[in-house]
Amino acid sequence: MAFAGTPVTIQQSYAGKVNFLTVASSFRTSPDLFWPYATALPVPNSGCLVQAPGVPSSADLSLAVVDPAAPAVTGLPVGATVVAAHLYWAGSYTPLAQSATTTQATPDANVTFDGVPVSADRIFTESYSGGYYNWFGGYKDVTSIVAAKGNGIYTLNDLSVNTDATHCASSAVLSAWSLVVIYNDPAPTAPTRVINLFDGFTYYRSTQIILNPYNFVVPAAPINGKLAFVTWEGDVYNSGTFVFAENFAIKHPLGVWNNLSDVNNPLGNQFNSVSNDVNPASSTAYGVDSDVFDISPYLVAGDTTVSTAYSSGSDLVILAAEIFSTTNTPVANLSISKTHGADFNLGQPDSYSINVTNNGPDISAVTETITVTDTIPAGLTYNSVTGTGWACTFVTPTLTCTTSTALAVGATLPTITVNVTPTIAAVPSVTNTATVASTMFDHILTNNTSSDITVVRQPEVTVLKSAAGPSGPSDVMTYTVQVFNTGPTLITNVVNTDVLSNYTQFGLDCDGTGISVTFNDGAPVSGLSMGTPIYSSTVPPVLTPFVPTPTGGGITGCTNITGGFDAAIKAIQIPMIGTMNPGTNYSLQYKVQVK
Repeated sequence: MAFAGTPVTIQQSYAGKVNFLTVASSFRTSPDLFWPYATALPVPNSGCLVQAPGVPSSADLSLAVVDPAAPAVTGLPVGATVVAAHLYWAGSYTPLAQSATTTQATPDANVTFDGVPVSADRIFTESYSGGYYNWFGGYKDVTSIVAAKGNGIYTLNDLSVNTDATHCASSAVLSAWSLVVIYNDPAPTAPTRVINLFDGFTYYRSTQIILNPYNFVVPAAPINGKLAFVTWEGDVYNSGTFVFAENFAIKHPLGVWNNLSDVNNPLGNQFNSVSNDVNPASSTAYGVDSDVFDISPYLVAGDTTVSTAYSSGSDLVILAAEIFSTTNTPVANLSISKTHGADFNLGQPDSYSINVTNNGPDISAVTETITVTDTIPAGLTYNSVTGTGWACTFVTPTLTCTTSTALAVGATLPTITVNVTPTIAAVPSVTNTATVASTMFDHILTNNTSSDITVVRQPEVTVLKSAAGPSGPSDVMTYTVQVFNTGPTLITNVVNTDVLSNYTQFGLDCDGTGISVTFNDGAPVSGLSMGTPIYSSTVPPVLTPFVPTPTGGGITGCTNITGGFDAAIKAIQIPMIGTMNPGTNYSLQYKVQVK
């Protein structure tokens, strides 16, 4: 997937006894010069030079700073296991239509990481000056590669970028990469942390970008936070103030802005191609800043957000990632699943199953309340609910169930069974959605909702009507109505309605006293029996109590001597008793006399 000018947003969140490391490197062999804002004079246009094709760029994860407050400790601790590894790379490109001499006309989505060819999961692009300058970024999940290797020197190769005059004349050539590694901290005293990874690809020059990192709750103690960022195209010799100074700052919601800097990243020249995330700091990874800071002094118990500001004056900088880590209150990542069995049948009671699981890293205690909400959609009639340990209430259309049952990591609460009956509004399918929430902090909300698309089948009914006998004036005819259930489902509430011709009159009791309609079941049996016929004297039928009156008995064709025909009957309705099985049929017969 490709994204242009992408704002930095949250992509991943990790919780538990976790920590992170970052490293970065570049293919450029010297810093950029951008006249007239340069504060020193290196070799003109020297920033255009990149390593020869086939020569890898390297970074040593064992030098990565674990704690910026104590930078002497570096690399993955002994016994640490890698949870995730995120690879970012970036470069300059110029479309062929813009420059015939371009050395890279499109974003490079394919590189070689530590000897393994990889293709980007996501590609970003950004442009400046009306599209004259263009840069690209790539992202790849490389967890399997880093988890297998651990500490050591990692390399990137085969990154193609544009170095022709389009970028070179303005010292805007970019060719660099960064690695973010999340790992489980093996220390017995390691606290619970939440690490949130935000990324995107957006530039700032003569302006600032303000982020509001969130998705955490700072505990009362211990309070320990660190923040790292990855930016591209920052130049040590181009840090002039132009509307904004070149700084990075953090602010508590109730506090003031605090610039974060150090000897390697001085005030006014923050994005200077010097990365302090390794010890010793890297000053030769030209075009990338991968810096980490201790933010503990700026966090307060109960905080759920802070603000960060990236500002630059004359230097154009591209923000790629921000990694925010803090100790956190206990965390329970709850997930919910809503399922059903076979397809639903119209008019037949059925049920959904709702399950809630704790994916950790902490136990959900009895002091916490877990709430499941199920909004019953139109087309489903709520019948009842069951679930051991759940307290449930239903206020149309919302079912709410709560529990304070302790839930261990990896455990699932007792199933909630929601009983419903589908109506015609649910045909051909209906979507039922349930959500789960907790009073305990949950760092991943994408699995707190589950939607179940349910197919609702309706019966397929075929009706055939035929006539037998002569059809002249005063002749008696026999009508046969055959009903077939050819569908996959049962049929309930079967009612047969027949509007008679104006040229006939209905035969009453023609097949015996009280027998005006004869029911014949099919094979296999339908499962139905016939109810009492209802008669209407109007069309359309108004099925109100109506007492039919025969016109006389003993008419030829009416077997029962007391039977007769009633011209006032315009329609008949025959209700059926029971449920009609699929794949069955039945027939109804009655007599009429032609007028």
